[in-house]
Amino acid sequence: FTGFLAKSIGLRVTILLGDFATLFGFLLLMTADPLSLWVPWLGLAVLGVGWNWMFVGASALVVGAVSERDKIFHVLGLNDTILFFSTACLGVSAGILLGNSGRLAQLSLGLALASLGLLYSLFDLLVLPSFIRAKEEAAQGSSSVRVSSK
Repeated sequence: FTGFLAKSIGLRVTILLGDFATLFGFLLLMTADPLSLWVPWLGLAVLGVGWNWMFVGASALVVGAVSERDKIFHVLGLNDTILFFSTACLGVSAGILLGNSGRLAQLSLGLALASLGLLYSLFDLLVLPSFIRAKEEAAQGSSSVRVSSK
């Protein structure tokens, strides 16, 4: 399903939707009654869907950014290694934070990190393309000036 979604609406939009889903999952987990069963389960499910959309979209972006076929596996392997090592470190950190500060502090940090991811995705989707277009237009303008001055 995620591959179909990414092809239909684009990789960056899929990642952005994953950011929104992750943020919504964190909000569900933060507002859940500790004695409730279905709200934390729903929050974790939404969080997992968001993670999937972001992971698949980002992996496809990495594959698309590498031009040589032989290097794709090395770059993707390095990306996955860094990603999973970071996830393991954050998992240990979350356990330490939960043990020392409690559930609300842990979820607040997760919400803050998810919000940063969302801001970056919004920047990547909305602001960065205009900078790239302006740079390309400036490069085309300067190359046409060089051609006409000969």
